[in-house]
Amino acid sequence: MALDPKSGAELWRTPSKTIFGTPIAFEVEEQGYLFTARGEVIRAKDGKKFGEELVKFRSKDRDWATFNSPILDGDRLYTVRGQNGTEGDVYQFRIPETVSELEQEGLKQVWHKEIRKSRYYASPIIVNDLLYLFTDTRWFMVLDKTSGELIYENDSST
Repeated sequence: MALDPKSGAELWRTPSKTIFGTPIAFEVEEQGYLFTARGEVIRAKDGKKFGEELVKFRSKDRDWATFNSPILDGDRLYTVRGQNGTEGDVYQFRIPETVSELEQEGLKQVWHKEIRKSRYYASPIIVNDLLYLFTDTRWFMVLDKTSGELIYENDSST
């Protein structure tokens, strides 16, 4: 949903399943877009949602991509998703340079890594060139943000 900043009137509403994290905003050719943890790309000016087929996830089920927010680093989007014992995935996507490329072909997956099968309530964090991920069961992982290579993981409860 978008609201007029002056009047508070609703400008548009786009149907989407419940997501606990907020979308991340980004621009392409001075046009605003939103990217949700579920992989939805929504045009900010009118709420048009582009097909989920434009953002490729390993699993067709997007129900476990709801607990955190994606993050933006330059022209790269990072999102983590998972469910205890079922799946765990982290992705890096590149934002295309043109509106037509984004709206017709979608985000470009740069890398994907299967990770600990757990829920990720915290959003990823980038410090320098490292991507930090945190599970609901107190595990944390550090990946190289460029390659997705796992550098370190630890059970922080010990």
